This record gives sequence, structure tokens and C-alpha cells, in this order.
Amino acid sequence: MKNSFHKLLVGARVSGDDTHHDRYMPKVVNLNGDHPVLLVCEHAKAKIPEQFQMLGLKQEHQESHIAWDPGAFTTAEFLSRNLNAPLVHASVSRLLYDCNRPPDAEDAMPARSENIDIPGNLGLTDADRQSRIDQFYRPFESLLSSTLDARPETRALVT
Repeated sequence: MKNSFHKLLVGARVSGDDTHHDRYMPKVVNLNGDHPVLLVCEHAKAKIPEQFQMLGLKQEHQESHIAWDPGAFTTAEFLSRNLNAPLVHASVSRLLYDCNRPPDAEDAMPARSENIDIPGNLGLTDADRQSRIDQFYRPFESLLSSTLDARPETRALVT
């Protein structure tokens, strides 16, 4: 078990690390929490790396519900602290890649959310989609999987 946690720590960033390079990587809060529940928050942040030019959205849209679930991360952190449970969370907007969708789902990178077109997601090529899968989904999937593997006592996944 100790080796599993060490391996997890080497491959993951713990919340609080926010260097430019790691800013958009998924993170774990309360890694050593001993509650048998693992918390997950896929829509924790509204961040979009500069290279994506806010996906062509107005600032008000990037900060709205279409981009993330306002309050979800605060709630998840509260639960993590009070239950003493680990929390895995995404660090990018669900518009860039919705981490609770598989790569073959059209709405993993939605062209429209609620009643708003997402210009930066219109006409994505297969290569564009694969790049986002590799850059955002696969690290999230890997971190979640390795966190579960390191915690055989986990009885439930709460997302």
C-alpha cells in the first residue's frame, strides 16, 4: 500500500501546486484521507489555457455554468475535509474537455452548451480531439485510476 501511495504522489500533483506547467493537470486533495469514499469533481474549474483563446467565448460565458459547476469544488473540498476523504478533481473547464465523458462522446468537447455556441469547439479535427484527450482526459483518467488502485479500501466513488 505504501508503495502505491508513493507512486501516486510521484505521478500526481497535490492541490496547491499551481506552477504554470501543472496548472491544468488534475489534482488530488487530501490524498491520505482515510474515509472509504473517494470524491471526484470533474467540473471543478473554469480554467482554459491561453493557447485556446477562451474558446472564443466572452468572459461572462467562461465564468458561467456552461464552463463549470460553480460551487462544486468548494463543496467537494468541504466534504473532503469533513469526511477525511480524498478528492480527485479536474483543473480545466468542461468546455475544453468534459472529464465525465468518454473520448468518443460528441459532448466531451461540446460545440454548444445550453444556448451558447462554443466557437473554439466548432470544426475540431480528429487530431484536435485526440490532442485534448491526451492532454486533459487521459491524465484525469490515469490519476483517478491510480488513486483507486492505491486505495483498495474504497467502498464508493462519489462524483
